[in-house]
Amino acid sequence: MKAIKGYLAFTSYIYRIVMFGVLPLALIALYVLGTVVMGNAALIMIFIIPFVAVMVEVAADTWMFGGIQRKDAAKMDFLKTSSGGMGLLQDALVMDLARRLLSLSGVMVICLLVSAVEGVEMFKDTAEGAGIIVSLILSAYAVSVLCTLLSRFGAMFWQSLMAGYLGLFIEAMCVWLLVLPGHPLVLCCIYGVLALGVSVLAVRFAMKKVRGGYYDE
Repeated sequence: MKAIKGYLAFTSYIYRIVMFGVLPLALIALYVLGTVVMGNAALIMIFIIPFVAVMVEVAADTWMFGGIQRKDAAKMDFLKTSSGGMGLLQDALVMDLARRLLSLSGVMVICLLVSAVEGVEMFKDTAEGAGIIVSLILSAYAVSVLCTLLSRFGAMFWQSLMAGYLGLFIEAMCVWLLVLPGHPLVLCCIYGVLALGVSVLAVRFAMKKVRGGYYDE
């Protein structure tokens, strides 16, 4: 509970509305539009959702931790004056990663439930389908965190957009690997390891800067 309160302290009211409510609902609505309204486009829409999530997550970070890793950034230095400030920041960084993963996972699960209710069968092989879905979640999460990490070296919105466009390209490569004949469960494990690795790096880079980073260490 303390970690959640610390995380919310770094978010604005508008940010919470958009990222906690509007984005998940918009992604689900996009899927429903393609599956129910426009016909049986479930398989196409399930692959589009991660791309939208990557772009929005990277761009939106501008209004939360944008510029935190710049050499001349000082907007988080006040945290060093409090005994619990650094712990608060670390909790917020970790909770932001958890929110991204849980949000995307929840959206994908709801989309699958919509398909089940509509009687849409996306994958003939259940195990293969599960591997693809989990791989989409993990790859989108890993790519969004990686590109967010890169975007935090700049504080301008256009820089976050550029990082987001890079994320779209990387995610396209990840999806391309998934549609190739092979073993999606293997890719699922690879994407999982990458997701864990970039998560650790994202927290460490940000914490290094606020602790003193480029000037004090």
